[in-house]
Amino acid sequence: MSIVEEHCALALDVGGTKILAAAISPAGELLALTERPTNAAAGSSAILTSMRAALDDLPANLPPAAGLGISAAGVIDPATARVVDATDAMPGWAGTDLRANFPALQVHALNDVHAALTGELAWGALREQQKANAVMLTLGTGLGGAIALNGRVHSGSGHVAGHFGRARLQHQGQWRPVESLVSGTGLANLYRELGGELPAGAGARAVLQQPLNAIAEQALTLWVAQLAAQIHSIRWTLDPDVLLLGGGLLDAKALWWAPLQTALQDLTLPVLPAALGNRAGVFGAARHLFDQLEARP
Repeated sequence: MSIVEEHCALALDVGGTKILAAAISPAGELLALTERPTNAAAGSSAILTSMRAALDDLPANLPPAAGLGISAAGVIDPATARVVDATDAMPGWAGTDLRANFPALQVHALNDVHAALTGELAWGALREQQKANAVMLTLGTGLGGAIALNGRVHSGSGHVAGHFGRARLQHQGQWRPVESLVSGTGLANLYRELGGELPAGAGARAVLQQPLNAIAEQALTLWVAQLAAQIHSIRWTLDPDVLLLGGGLLDAKALWWAPLQTALQDLTLPVLPAALGNRAGVFGAARHLFDQLEARP
């Protein structure tokens, strides 16, 4: 019997706002789940403290852990489990050695959206299309992305493939990263540009409070148009079989999914919601851990 068969995977999903910790069986059964705030603005030490606290919150009566899979924001080198690069939203995160910070466990890590797509291929929306050429976009605090070729996540020579949010576009005479407009932060930015007032640090949730005011409706219309433009670009550059949308803004899709489908009606590309929701990252981190352990000689 393989060690994987009789153990569970511990998994962490480290985002800009929150950290999920989970225990997941080799069959994809979620055994336990906890959540902590990331405290990203306080730097890497605070993030690591939140990661450990989220793991400590898991119940003690779990099967033995085969190791720890980590899904993390930023550019992650899977070979070393090191954060190669990160945005200013997570100061000090770049350079963090994830493996060294959890010395008691076998640690394997990958980018959070690469993990989410891995989870969707194994146990989510693409489990019946495991050889698909697919793209996933996650709409959260930022805009994340991942690409799968023939069912395998493609990270690129520098581990940055799929980082669509880091690409640049021109908006109001300035070159800006795509995620400054197409993300939860992007929706808040558009709302402010239209004259709406939000508390410092507020994001999409503050814009999407019900009922929507006139400025929020206008901002959401512009946001949908920006998202549709990115999907069109992906269709004409990568020509995937399917595109998945995930991330926290999927919780509010009742407000924007229908307008997006209208904007994409002439596009011959299936656009589907992620099946695993905000848990896709921990599922993918667990699957990645199991795959790495099973591949060992």
